[in-house]
Amino acid sequence: MEAGGGATETQGGNAADKTAVKQLLESGAGEKIDHLETPAELASEEKRRELKLKDKYGNTLLWLLGAQLFVANAVFVAYAWVGTKPAWHIDADVMKVWLGATVVQVVGVAQVVTRNLFPRRDK
Repeated sequence: MEAGGGATETQGGNAADKTAVKQLLESGAGEKIDHLETPAELASEEKRRELKLKDKYGNTLLWLLGAQLFVANAVFVAYAWVGTKPAWHIDADVMKVWLGATVVQVVGVAQVVTRNLFPRRDK
């Protein structure tokens, strides 16, 4: 009797599955698959997304580095005009180190990002 009961449950399950699939197709939620992308198409799409991400990341980084240089230069100009007054007690050596560190940081970040965004292809 167990075998018969099991067969009925399986057939009932299949009927329920068929009904669910039919309802899904009738609702328009399920669409027929006409084309599966080939591995070459998938690789091409991945490469396109990667290039788009690199472009966005590179442009954002360039903008941020430009803003940092602008702020550093603005503070330096303000220091040159106002820094001689007693209100500013910043040693000239501090300004030299700060501007030098800004240049090193910008060059370092640009070098690291460029090396990682555009790795050498001859390896």
